[in-house]
Amino acid sequence: MVSGDTKQLKPMVNTYHLARDYNLNTSLFERLLTNGIAEGCYLSTQHRMQPEIASLLRPHVYEVLLDSDHIQRRSVRGLSKNVFFLDHRAQEDKV
Repeated sequence: MVSGDTKQLKPMVNTYHLARDYNLNTSLFERLLTNGIAEGCYLSTQHRMQPEIASLLRPHVYEVLLDSDHIQRRSVRGLSKNVFFLDHRAQEDKV
C-alpha cells in the first residue's frame, strides 16, 4: 500500500487545454488510486493545525480527524485565542 492523503490538493495547471486534454489537474497519487496501482488511506491524525482550525475542516473534508497530543498543547503566544475572525471594513491607506 502507498501511504498518502487522498484528500490532498490538486495541482494547478495554467493552460486549460493541457489540463483538459491530458488530465493534468489530477495529482500523481490520485492517478495511482484511480488506475488501481495503489491503495490509499485517509489521514486519521493531524500534527500541524491548531485544533480550532482542524475543527473547521472535519465536517467538510475528513469524516474522522484526530488531533495529535502534542498539537493540543500548543498555543499562539501573545493571543488569548488560537483562532479568531477579524471583521475589517475600514478603507486602508494606499502606500
